[in-house]
Amino acid sequence: YTCGEYADMEPWSAPPASRVGSQFAWRFILMFGAVAPAVVGVFMHLQPKEVAVKEQKRLSRWTTSRVSRAEAAGHRKASATASAGLWEAVKSEPLVWRKLLGTGGGWFFFDWSFYGNHLLQGKILGLILPGDTAADAWENISLDIVGIFVVLFAIQLFPWAGVRWLQFWGFFSGGVCCLLIGLLWPALIDNTSGILLVIYYIQYGSYWIPNTTTYVMSALVYKPSIRGTLNGLSAAAGKVGAIIGVTAFTKMFEVCDDKTGDDHQQCINDAVQRVMFTSFAAACGGMFCTIYGVGLEPTGAKNKK
Repeated sequence: YTCGEYADMEPWSAPPASRVGSQFAWRFILMFGAVAPAVVGVFMHLQPKEVAVKEQKRLSRWTTSRVSRAEAAGHRKASATASAGLWEAVKSEPLVWRKLLGTGGGWFFFDWSFYGNHLLQGKILGLILPGDTAADAWENISLDIVGIFVVLFAIQLFPWAGVRWLQFWGFFSGGVCCLLIGLLWPALIDNTSGILLVIYYIQYGSYWIPNTTTYVMSALVYKPSIRGTLNGLSAAAGKVGAIIGVTAFTKMFEVCDDKTGDDHQQCINDAVQRVMFTSFAAACGGMFCTIYGVGLEPTGAKNKK
């Protein structure tokens, strides 16, 4: 509170009404961080007592055991041998680099588009539905809830549709929505923005389909001896894509900071279109990596055989 509209406020005073909504949203979203530990806690509580006691004893023996120098040297030698064996296992995997393009490339293009758009989610929602901070907070929360339901639904489709097909259709639907938003934005943003809102919700929901498939794809295409290593490389490729997406999309909007009036609004509209067209290109890259790298599950008559 040292500048702008907060310069005259007393230290430790109540925040202005315009910030109440954002503080509520932050606390509400933070609350979801307790969901996973709560599930683990319930699982451990429901676990049969004899199984829990056996697991506790096993962990106790492991943590209290001491390793001699000879054993440590042997362990280092075994680790070196295991590293060499891992590389041999990677080289012996059929079409391993092509598969890595499918798992890592798909993750790269997904994170590029997803994290880049997610960072700008509040800004784009504010342009489609202008409102106060509390309204913006509820819009963001509702959009995140859509993602939760899509994830739960997509998981149920894994055995029925196939992970590869789901990833392809996730990229496809998200790409089509990005393309539609980019094309329709200038014509609809000032009058029928409700259409853009519906498409944007579908786009965001579509993101959560490949968001689930990228995590499990490595388990399907790699043998167990190299699965963890190549899954780690694929995840690292995704983080590189996220950094590129966030940086590039942020720069597209930063060029508008020095503009005012109608020029500023036109610059923002152009930036939204550039983001959406870039996201469409990323979706096309994800579809290509999926088809070429890991292929698609057989359907119809082929599947029945």
